[in-house]
Amino acid sequence: DMIARVQHKFKKFPNGFSNWMQVLQWINQGFYQVVVSGDSANAHALQLHKLYMPNAIILVANTQTSIPLLKEKSGTTETTFFVCKDYTCGLPLKSFDEVKTGLLQLK
Repeated sequence: DMIARVQHKFKKFPNGFSNWMQVLQWINQGFYQVVVSGDSANAHALQLHKLYMPNAIILVANTQTSIPLLKEKSGTTETTFFVCKDYTCGLPLKSFDEVKTGLLQLK
């Protein structure tokens, strides 16, 4: 209801309503979760944070955890990426470039 009240102003004042537009994107497209595991997970997560992906959350799984989304993805030394949406993950990816290309296509 609140978005409906301000949405007509988006075109005229886009800079003033950028937060509202982001909320609208989250409602329409949802969030992607990107899980990075392995010994160099932190370094790869930092690289992913440099990309502009307002609807992606970057998670690092480098220790054992009880968090359901991360539970089965930690404990490996090899760097592995998982792109998930609504807590359902795709196949494991091994290349940062493969993940980057896929995420940029999701925007």
